[in-house]
Amino acid sequence: MDSKTRLTDAKVKGLKASVTGQVEYPDADVPGLRVRVGASGKKTFILRKRVGRNQANITLGQYHEDRFTLAAARKKARETISDIEAGKDPRPEAKAKGHQAGTVRNMFEGYKKHLVAKGNRTTSQTIQIFENDILPAIGDRSADTVTRGEITRLVDKVAERAPGAGRLVHAQLRAFYTWALPRLDRLEGNPATYAGRPPPARARDRVLSDVELRAVWNAADKEP
Repeated sequence: MDSKTRLTDAKVKGLKASVTGQVEYPDADVPGLRVRVGASGKKTFILRKRVGRNQANITLGQYHEDRFTLAAARKKARETISDIEAGKDPRPEAKAKGHQAGTVRNMFEGYKKHLVAKGNRTTSQTIQIFENDILPAIGDRSADTVTRGEITRLVDKVAERAPGAGRLVHAQLRAFYTWALPRLDRLEGNPATYAGRPPPARARDRVLSDVELRAVWNAADKEP
C-alpha cells in the first residue's frame, strides 16, 4: 500500500511496524487522510492539509477497532477539511497561542467601535458597505486567511454592478485591514493593498443646461 488505496478497517488493523521506521499510508477516499504506523506499531490517523500558507499534519486520533475506527477517522477528516476551508485553524498549537483569528464579522465589531471613538464622519457609510457587500461574502471567514485574490474577486463582482461601488469596497477593506493587521499574528501584510480595483471613473465632458444652472443657483442661494 505504498500508493493511495482504499483503506479498510481490516487493512488498517493488519498494518505492521516497519523496520525502517515510521510509515504513512494515504487513503483514496478522503484527500489528505493518512494512517501513520510508528516504529512501535501504533497506528494514528492524520490529515495532511494546507492551513493558511503552510502544509500541516493534523492528528485526528489513534486507531482503535471499537473507539476510533476508519469510518470515524474519515468523518472527522471531512469535518476538519470543512473547517479549514471556512477559514478556521484546527491545529492545537494555534489555539494554545491564541493564534486563532476572529472572523471578519467579529473583528468588524471592534473596528466599528474604533471608528466611533475617532469620531469618523463616514462611519455610517462604512457600516452600510460592510453589511451590504463585504460581510455577506467573507464575513464568516477567519480574518487572517482572506487573500488578495478573494478581495479582487469580491471587488470585481461589486464593480459589475457599479465601478464606483467596487472602488469603495476596496478602500473600505484596505482601511479595515490597516486597523486589523496589528491584531493578526499570522497575516504578513494587508491583503487589500495589492488587490485589484476598478479604474477611476472618467471625467465627464458636459455643460449644465440653463434649467440645471438655475436650480444650482437657487439651491446655492439658500446655503449660508
